[in-house]
Amino acid sequence: MVFYDNLACFILTLMVGSSSGTTMQEYMDSTMDIHTGIKMVSEPKSVQLLIVQNLLLKCNVVKDASSPVTDIVRVHSINIKKGRDVVASVIQGEHARIIDPDFSTAMVVGVKVGPGNTGHLYVKVPFPNRNHTGNFTCDAVVYTSKGDAPELSSTTWNVEFKRNTLPDLINHVWDLERELRSNDPDQDVDIKALNISQHNIIRKNFQQDAALKLTHAKDANQDTSIYHIKRKNSQQDTSIYNIQQKNSQQDTAIYRKTHTETGVVWCGHGDDWHTYVNIYGYKHKGVYKPVTFSRRYYRTPSVSVAIRGGAWYPQQGTWVNVWPVSVTHTGFKVRCSVYDDGGKLPKYNIRDVYITWTAVPV
Repeated sequence: MVFYDNLACFILTLMVGSSSGTTMQEYMDSTMDIHTGIKMVSEPKSVQLLIVQNLLLKCNVVKDASSPVTDIVRVHSINIKKGRDVVASVIQGEHARIIDPDFSTAMVVGVKVGPGNTGHLYVKVPFPNRNHTGNFTCDAVVYTSKGDAPELSSTTWNVEFKRNTLPDLINHVWDLERELRSNDPDQDVDIKALNISQHNIIRKNFQQDAALKLTHAKDANQDTSIYHIKRKNSQQDTSIYNIQQKNSQQDTAIYRKTHTETGVVWCGHGDDWHTYVNIYGYKHKGVYKPVTFSRRYYRTPSVSVAIRGGAWYPQQGTWVNVWPVSVTHTGFKVRCSVYDDGGKLPKYNIRDVYITWTAVPV
């Protein structure tokens, strides 16, 4: 494909050279030392709503001594880009196209691609807005007489968006008024209407500024209110936490003071009592029954025990002793015992002994 393109350029150049008296070799020699570059510009350099009526984006493939690219015989294509998006594009043999939807109102007003070492692509944007501003670049694909196809890329051109100021609007209205007077000095009616429009624009601009300031003030007040609400919520959360902590401490203190447990222990038959102990100087034979509290006491509690009921014989002179021993935070032992005289008195036969116990905090 490159071969046929170059052949076409060769034939076209040969025809041009023949008609002008310049030979093909002379034309090729004349392009060898021409450096070609690409530049992106706009007219104007900034956009203001209502004031700037047209924005012209211009990409030019031109002679540029600072460019290393030489020996260009054909400009194949040119693209104008905003950032990475292609705004407009043209390829040799095809119509130029507007591609970016933000530039749907734009139109191509100048195109030159094909044989030669220069070219351009111009796009006009009527009544431009903020969407038509930003960083623009352009690039082009060109061909040399040797069949090479280097790509030219321009530096970035920034189109600024400027907010209208009151002096800008007044000057714009005055410019329009002067233009009307220069075109038709007798158009007083139009000038009066223009003056009314000027006052309306100024008043609307003041209203917009006032509304914007009011909005900023409301936003600031809302931010302050939100800050105070968050701070108050944080304080309330802290207060609730402190109350919960205090309630928990009070619940703990109340529980510690009111923690009371009670129960019944069966000491069993006297035949199973084989532990000998000395009580007040007297020998006893008994048994130990462990008791575990349902919940641990904060301090060692006071435990009391009493005989709830029992059966034994002989029923006269029976000496049964019950006592809480080894009391801790978690439990104690009930000691049940009977006096043992070594067989001098009638033997005590213990059938049943039930012990009631109560533990209270101290």
